[in-house]
Amino acid sequence: MKGIGVVWGILMATMVGGCDTAGLGASTGATCPTDNVLTWAEFGQGFMQTYCVECHGSYNTQSRVVRDKTQIDQAAGAGDTVTNTYMPESGKKPSLEERKLLSQWLACGAP
Repeated sequence: MKGIGVVWGILMATMVGGCDTAGLGASTGATCPTDNVLTWAEFGQGFMQTYCVECHGSYNTQSRVVRDKTQIDQAAGAGDTVTNTYMPESGKKPSLEERKLLSQWLACGAP
């Protein structure tokens, strides 16, 4: 029984927010705009609620999103040359503009 716990722990360590990270894309290279106005309350919370929380319930908190911001960018973000569409796997999909805003917000530290 102890061996199952160890295997489970290793399996969980390779996952982010319930997702296997093996299929993630490249970093979008997005930067934080100097005139950034995106905040958790104004953007992040709504984006996460609309596209992520149904499957990744822990993304209903800003602290969890901040912790996983690199992986979120690699799963669903977009920059000038990279668009990651790994997430969401099903359901409503964010537009390219929403994906770019996500990456900019994450690049700012997800305030």
